[in-house]
Amino acid sequence: MEYIAVMDLGTSKMLALAASKADRHQIVALAQVESSGIRRGLVYNAEEVSSKIVTLIKELNQQLKPGLKKIYVGIGGQALHSQLHSIKKTVEEEVSINLLDALESEYWVAKDELYDVIDIVSREYLVDGHLEGEQPEGMKCEILEAKYQQVCGKSLAFKNTVEKALRKAGVETAGYFISPLASAETALTAEEKNAGCALIEIGAGLTYLSIYTAGLLRYLVTIPVAGNAISKDICVLDPKLLGAEAEKLKHEKGNAISEEDDSDLNRWIEARAIEIAANIKEQIQHSGYADALNAGIVLTGGSANLKNMDKLLEQQTKQKLRLASGDLSQTCAQGMLLLGKENCSLPEETEKIQSLDDLFKDLEPPKDENIFKKMFPYPGKTQQKRRKKTEEQKELEKQKELEKQKKLEEQKKENPGVVGWLFRDN
Repeated sequence: MEYIAVMDLGTSKMLALAASKADRHQIVALAQVESSGIRRGLVYNAEEVSSKIVTLIKELNQQLKPGLKKIYVGIGGQALHSQLHSIKKTVEEEVSINLLDALESEYWVAKDELYDVIDIVSREYLVDGHLEGEQPEGMKCEILEAKYQQVCGKSLAFKNTVEKALRKAGVETAGYFISPLASAETALTAEEKNAGCALIEIGAGLTYLSIYTAGLLRYLVTIPVAGNAISKDICVLDPKLLGAEAEKLKHEKGNAISEEDDSDLNRWIEARAIEIAANIKEQIQHSGYADALNAGIVLTGGSANLKNMDKLLEQQTKQKLRLASGDLSQTCAQGMLLLGKENCSLPEETEKIQSLDDLFKDLEPPKDENIFKKMFPYPGKTQQKRRKKTEEQKELEKQKELEKQKKLEEQKKENPGVVGWLFRDN
């Protein structure tokens, strides 16, 4: 069976999924472990992260047949953002493929040395000031302008840790997908991307905001406050609570709108939820696309499960809002399953023999004890002839040697001074 396998490494949990390559909605394996050593997409303890990844891969592999060969990985982090850039080129006659290749190389040149260029998206071309949706190869013009989004972040340490852990687990990296872009693949419809839409993903450590218009990503930013901030506030409110207990209390009794369930707990929760919403609203305004969100906001992420978080965000942003479908904590992983192209399974073996015992375990002992002698008589006639001939040659050589020794002894008696070399083979 061919399948796609993906891994999403979050602040609170690490999730791995595998789905049939023929039907990406058919989940064939799922593994999840508590996250450790990684916060907000940054690796703080490489050994802990490596150990967790090895455990995660082992649990996933136990559910798969054939086994796992490679896996896709989501990449994000608090430094993740997009940068809009443009390049203008003078064209002598027409736009050539060499010119487009040269532009492609320039896209990957980092404009800010503090960040890595992780991917290039949303390419657009203006031919003498007129927008062309596709690559303008062969078009005649004087000025060609390329506009594109660099998706930047700090990914090198993350990739090094992940690849080292996967090698330890005996698995290859199939590739990387930018987490919020993968989430958009499954959370947003093509119509919403074209009409103008914002995707908000509230996780444990980070909140991602990505904005689309005309089917292209226009703005991506990471907000470093999310669900864990609410859980920490609850621990401050009640110092006896551990982090896991605060998280459980938040989901069981928490409410982002305290008017519906007035208590100290919910007043604290609402205050932090309003702060998260205010940051989101500010970034939407800063993007310049606040008035272009004709399809409104789509909300996802594990922390979006907080009761009335969607209503509070709708009130604060003054934008219509809907929740993404499916398990909100698995949106990124589900999106990566849709994006993956390579088969991640090991080659299927037509027959696998563990031992000779396995090969003969179903055979019954023969009833005729002499059957093997009848099937394979030993020694055979040919073998008997060869053996007899060999024995005769040995006997003949032995007789020659004895005769030679006898002659030597006789010669020594007659001529004591004669040496034995006279009687060597001629």
